Amino acid sequence: MSILSDVFSGKITGKQALEQAKHKLLAATIIGGSLLSPMQAFSQTNNRGADNDSIKTEIVVGNEQKTDSVAADTASTYIVYSNPRIQSCADKMMKTPTGKAVLTKVSKLNVDIKMDPSVSDDLGGYYSFGSDAILINPTCSDALISSILVHEGSHAIQSHNGCKLNARLDAQSYFNLNKAMEADAFKNQVMAAYELKQQGDASVFNAFRSEHKDYCDNYVKLAEKYKDNKDSLQMQTFLYYYKDKSYIKTYEDRYTTALNTFVKSAKPDQCAGLFQTHLTDAHIIKHVCTFNGTPYMTLADTTYIQNSDCNFVQNSTYKKLGKISEKFDGLIAKSNNAILKPDTSYHNFYVVDYKGNIKQLPLNQQQQPAKQENAPTAPVTLALRPKRKEYDY
Repeated sequence: MSILSDVFSGKITGKQALEQAKHKLLAATIIGGSLLSPMQAFSQTNNRGADNDSIKTEIVVGNEQKTDSVAADTASTYIVYSNPRIQSCADKMMKTPTGKAVLTKVSKLNVDIKMDPSVSDDLGGYYSFGSDAILINPTCSDALISSILVHEGSHAIQSHNGCKLNARLDAQSYFNLNKAMEADAFKNQVMAAYELKQQGDASVFNAFRSEHKDYCDNYVKLAEKYKDNKDSLQMQTFLYYYKDKSYIKTYEDRYTTALNTFVKSAKPDQCAGLFQTHLTDAHIIKHVCTFNGTPYMTLADTTYIQNSDCNFVQNSTYKKLGKISEKFDGLIAKSNNAILKPDTSYHNFYVVDYKGNIKQLPLNQQQQPAKQENAPTAPVTLALRPKRKEYDY
């Protein structure tokens, strides 16, 4: 795991990362995790036991080894785990169409699953791109772990589909990709939990609702409204994630803390490739907004990603990005690397307050002052800069 990964996963503090950054090259991914509320994080009751054992999985076809805890509709395909606690939690989610699709895919990808006592108390779990493993906080309740398996399993699938958060992405690409990946994982998590509730077991849905009440209550309404159109249900559930500005701010804070830690101690020769890759909104939708191989959003839906409801950062985050950009510009000035250039992509965000009210438009939408006639003009200096690498279809 990289320095940024460790900070985001809670495995090390910012101060520890600062020391490590003096000796390591920033390279790998920043991990998305299942963040817990303070109450949930400090009131878990389950024993850890031998839960730190690695959990290998295999897909079994047929009924010979089928356990009683697996629903009849999963008889043709179910998963055998070596850890009984994970087995029980996974069996619950395998009863649901959404959970079955996610967990079956995760097993086919041979993603490792571990109970890891070192996971930060504010995380229920996270997917580690570097080790291709799902790490679960064993202090969480079984009901919460059940839906976390679907959430982090969704991140594992995203990663294998080519969605990788890393320091090569410019700020706008990182934030927009991260939010989309979380929105997709939340969607799968709530859908699987609600499907289980409809079968008569509300424990997983209620545990998830204790963390995200408004999100879950809204999903119940959406499920009724779009019961005959699953694509619309998935898209509207995906978009509703963006409304929780306070939750999203926690990811903004982790990102800016990690970046600030790095640029404070990095040397110019450690910065090659940083913040130079831009992802289009169409690329994000294509690679994130699919379920079981079928897209639930189309190219026309890029308008949602581009508007102020999705393409935003909070005002304090915007200011921090500006300061980080100034520090990075200083590193560029000291470097002989002609490829390095400033990351100004954060100017493309809508700047909002915690309620979502727009405080500032993206720079390209701000009204420019009228040019005065006969006003002296500054000399224009043209400099050749390498074209930003841009991914699309």
